[in-house]
Amino acid sequence: MQVGQKIVNTLNSDQIRVLYAEDSLDDYELVISLIKRSGLNVLSRRVENPLDFKEAIKNEDWHLVISDNNLPQFNAEEALKITKEYQPYLPFIIVSGTMGEEKAVEAMRMGADDYILKDNLSRLIPAINRELQDYKNQIRMERTQMLLAMSRENYQLLAQNVQDLVCVHDHEGMYSWVSPSSERMLGYTPKELSSISPFSIIHQEDVEEAKQLLLKMQAGNVKTLQRFKYRMLRKDGIYIYLETLAEPIFKDGKLFKIVSTSRDITEQELSYKLLEENEAKYESVLESLSEGIVLVDLEERVLTYNQSAKEYLMLDVQDGRKFSDIVLENFILFDSNKKRIDNHNFLTVETLKNQGDPVYNKVYRFRNQEDECWFSFNCVPYKLDQKQLGAVISFKNVTDSFETKKKLNRLAQELVKLIETANAPIFGISKNGAITEWNNFSSDITGYSKSEVIGKNIYSDLIVPEDHEKVREFISKIFKDNISTNCELSLVTKSGKVITILLSGNIQRDFNGNISGIVCVCQDITELIEYREQLEFKVEQRTKKLKTALAKEKELVKLKSKFVSMASHEFRTPLSSIKFASDFIKNYHDKVSWEKINEKLKKIDDQVNNMTYLLDDVLIMGKSESGNINVEYRKLDVKSFCENLIEEVQNTFNNSHEIVFDFCAVSNYIESDVKLLRNILTNVLSNAIKFSPDRDRVKFSVLVKNDLLILTIEDKGIGIPKRDHTKIFDAFHRSAEVTAIHGTGLGLSIMKKAVELLNGTIDFESEIDKGTKFIIKIPLVNEEDSNS
Repeated sequence: MQVGQKIVNTLNSDQIRVLYAEDSLDDYELVISLIKRSGLNVLSRRVENPLDFKEAIKNEDWHLVISDNNLPQFNAEEALKITKEYQPYLPFIIVSGTMGEEKAVEAMRMGADDYILKDNLSRLIPAINRELQDYKNQIRMERTQMLLAMSRENYQLLAQNVQDLVCVHDHEGMYSWVSPSSERMLGYTPKELSSISPFSIIHQEDVEEAKQLLLKMQAGNVKTLQRFKYRMLRKDGIYIYLETLAEPIFKDGKLFKIVSTSRDITEQELSYKLLEENEAKYESVLESLSEGIVLVDLEERVLTYNQSAKEYLMLDVQDGRKFSDIVLENFILFDSNKKRIDNHNFLTVETLKNQGDPVYNKVYRFRNQEDECWFSFNCVPYKLDQKQLGAVISFKNVTDSFETKKKLNRLAQELVKLIETANAPIFGISKNGAITEWNNFSSDITGYSKSEVIGKNIYSDLIVPEDHEKVREFISKIFKDNISTNCELSLVTKSGKVITILLSGNIQRDFNGNISGIVCVCQDITELIEYREQLEFKVEQRTKKLKTALAKEKELVKLKSKFVSMASHEFRTPLSSIKFASDFIKNYHDKVSWEKINEKLKKIDDQVNNMTYLLDDVLIMGKSESGNINVEYRKLDVKSFCENLIEEVQNTFNNSHEIVFDFCAVSNYIESDVKLLRNILTNVLSNAIKFSPDRDRVKFSVLVKNDLLILTIEDKGIGIPKRDHTKIFDAFHRSAEVTAIHGTGLGLSIMKKAVELLNGTIDFESEIDKGTKFIIKIPLVNEEDSNS
C-alpha cells in the first residue's frame, strides 16, 4: 500500500475519522460520546450491513474501525477481512458485549489490534490513542522506506552505468570504494581492486609521479583538483592510458581521503603518438625535398619553410614579415616578359586575392649582386573545413634545363624510394580504377608482387565484394571534392586471408597540375579490429553478468520482504496469546484455581514452542541459502529412528492421528545424515497431520532397496490445488485454502533443500479432498564413501 500525502495530513490534524460497525444506536452513541469526552475530535459513521461497510472502506479514508462482534447481518470477522483487503494497516478494534477468549485470540491472529468488552470501556481511549499513534508511525515508516528504496535504486543505477572509473582513496592512497565500471575498464571487480595497492599496477615509469603527488597532498602542499596522465596495468596484462582528476579532502587540517575520476584515453594517446610519428615523417620528407617550401597565412606572413627555401632565397624570417617583402629585399624580380615585379603583383598576393585559386608554374627571374637565376613557383591555398587559412608556396630553380631535369629525376627517384621503402602500404589508383603504384610493404601484407598488380583493376580480386560500393564512393568523393579522405575496408590476400586496412586517399596530379589519379596510404588495422571486437564481446559478457547479479539481488529483496511479512504475521498471534494468558494470571491469580493457572501457563509454553519452531525454520532456511549446511554421514538404525520420530510427532499433535508405519529392508542400518533425515520426515509427517483435520490416520512406509531409501507418506486430507503444484516448494508460499491452518510456508522448501543435499528426489500426487502422497527417494552411500 502506498499512502498519499492526504492521509498523512489528516493524521496530523485534530480530527479523526471513525467507521463504526454497530446495530445498536445506543451503544454507538455511548462509545462515540466517550471518545469525544476524552478530547478527541471525532467524525464518525455507523453501518449495520456488509455492503455499506465495504462501500465505506473502499471509497473513503478512515483512521480507525470499531466493530461489534455479532451484528444481525455480519460479524467482526467479516468486517476485519474487508478492512484488511482494502486498507491493510487501518487500526481495527472490537468492542463487544460478549466475546469468548478463543474468539478474541482468533480475531487477534487475523489482524485485529485489540478487543474491548462493553462493560469495561476504560481501556478504549488508551487503545484508540495507541493504535492511532501506531498507524501514524506505520504510514511514516512506509513513506520513508519508499523514498529510501527510490534513493537506493537511483544510486545503484548511477554506480552501475557511470562510464568513468570513480574511486575513493584513504589518506594513504589505498582504495576504500570503487565504482562497478572498474571491471569494464581494468578487468578487476570493485572487490578485487580494493584489495590491491594502486601503486602496484601503475607503470613503473609513472608510479613515482603518482607517489610524489600523494606526498604533497599529505603534506598539505596540494589542496586543489589535480589532473595527471599515467599508464595502468589491466587484469589481462595490458597497459592502458588513464587521465585522472584527483581531489584531496581534508578534515581538521589533515588529508582525510581522495576522490578520483579516471578516463581511459588509450585510443587518444595512441592517436597522438601516431600523429607525432606521421608529423615527424612528413617533416623529414619536407626537409629532404630539393624544392623550396614556404607556408604563409592569409596576411602572407611566413609561418614555416624548409632548408631548401632558406638556401635559395636567403630567408631570415622575423616575426610578422611578409614573404614577398623578404624576397624583394634580397632580389630584383622579373617575369617571363622581363617585366619587373613588385610586391603588388607577386604570385602570393595574386593567390590570396583570387579567393584561393591555385597558381602553378609561375616563372620569375631572380637577380642579385652576385648572380642571376630562374625559379618556377607554385602557390596552392590550404584549407581546413572549407575555410582558407593561407597558402603553400613551392619553388625550384629552373635556370638550366639539364640541371633542372637532373634535379627532377633525382627528386622523383627519392620519392619513389621513399614510397617503395615506406613502412606502410602505399599504392596508386588511376581514374578508371587501375593500380599504378605498389610499394614493397603492400606486397608484404597482401602477398601480391608489384608485377602481379600493376595495371590490374582494384576491384578484381583484392577487395571483398561487400566493400566494392564503399570503395567506389571513396574514389568518387576524392575526385569530386579534391580533398583527402579515409576509408576502412577489407582486402583479400594472395593466400585467401582477409585483412582490414584503414585507407587514406589524396589527389595525385601530373606536372601540368591535372588530376591523374589517387595516392593511397594504408594502415593494417586487422589486429586492432579483432581487439576491438574482443573488447566489445567482453563488455557484452560482463553486462550479462551484471544483469544476472541484479536479478539475484531483486530476488533476495523479494525473499526478505516475504520473510518480514511472514514474521510480522506469525509472531503476532503467539505473542498475543502469551500476553492474554500472562495478563490473566497477573490479574486473577488470587481468584482462580491452580489448575486454571497451569492451563494458562501451558498455553504460554505452547506458543513459545511455536515461535521456537518458526525461528528454527528461518535459521535452517538462512543456512541453506548461504550454503552453510554440511552433510555428515553416519551409521543409523533407520527403523528405530523412524519409530522414535513417529512417537515424537504424535506427541507434538497430542496423538490426534495414528501414523501407520510399514518397514521393509534387508538390514535396519544405513549411512545417512541424521539431522537432514529428521528434518525431512518431521516436516512431511507434520504437514500430513496438519492438513488432515477431518482424518485420524496417516500412512508412512520405508523401503530400502538397491542402495535406495524410499520414503512414502500418504494422507487423506484436504489435498493441494493444481494451481499450487508448481509452487509448493517455494519459500513462504502458502495456498489460499490453508490460511486458517498455522504455518510459515517454509516447511516443504526446507525439506526439498534437505533432500537435494542428500542427492535425493521428491515426487508427489495430490487431489483436492482426496489427500496427498509424497514419495522421497534418497540414494544410500556405503561406509567407505561416507568416511571419504
